Amino acid sequence: MTFLSGIFFVFLFVTCLLYFIFPLKARWFVLLLSSVVFYLSWGWQALPVVLVTSLMVYLAARRIDTIYVKQDEDLKWEGMTPAEKKECKLRAKKRAKRVHMLVSALVILVLIYTKTGSKIMNSLGSLLGYNVLNAAGELDTSARPAWMTVIVPLGISYYTFSMVGYLADVYWRKDKAEKNFLKFLTWVLFFPKILQGPIARHKKLGAQINEGHAFDYERVCFGVQLALWAISKSW
Repeated sequence: MTFLSGIFFVFLFVTCLLYFIFPLKARWFVLLLSSVVFYLSWGWQALPVVLVTSLMVYLAARRIDTIYVKQDEDLKWEGMTPAEKKECKLRAKKRAKRVHMLVSALVILVLIYTKTGSKIMNSLGSLLGYNVLNAAGELDTSARPAWMTVIVPLGISYYTFSMVGYLADVYWRKDKAEKNFLKFLTWVLFFPKILQGPIARHKKLGAQINEGHAFDYERVCFGVQLALWAISKSW
């Protein structure tokens, strides 16, 4: 389902209709469902990869947030000396940094594997004798076992760097960890940005997605005009 296909405009119309029908506080859930449907329209195989990496980042951010909350509670104790307070902050910072660096590295490794996995599997296929050419003289990957299939999730570069940036913001205390995993997943999979970006910060876009918006005729008309202008420039 591409942005310029007829089915996408039907999908967008239904999404907007449901969005304004649902109660204001539940409208983020419409965006989650529509984003999942949009993602599944490109295939279901990559969705588990996105879910696992999103859950890793979500739990890591919650853990970092918990570490800082515990630090703030400890610093409230009046009997602590300045040196003890400094040591408390350093200890919390080290623990948060370990979580931040470990999960960021894992998420980036998944990105690197999806970008280089095909070449690795081609080389491995040659060694194991799985590389077979079809009638056209091209490599036939269907002859390989299932474990050699490299799944490249849709928009992996955009959502990976978005999540890494989100973890960094939580680590540096520039953003609060999202407590609702489904709301966090909505931000990760948000369909208007999953294909072509931009890499949006959670602190800004996450709040806009979660708060819900009332129908505004002028804003809708202006948005439609912008969309039509963008479409006309792409043709």
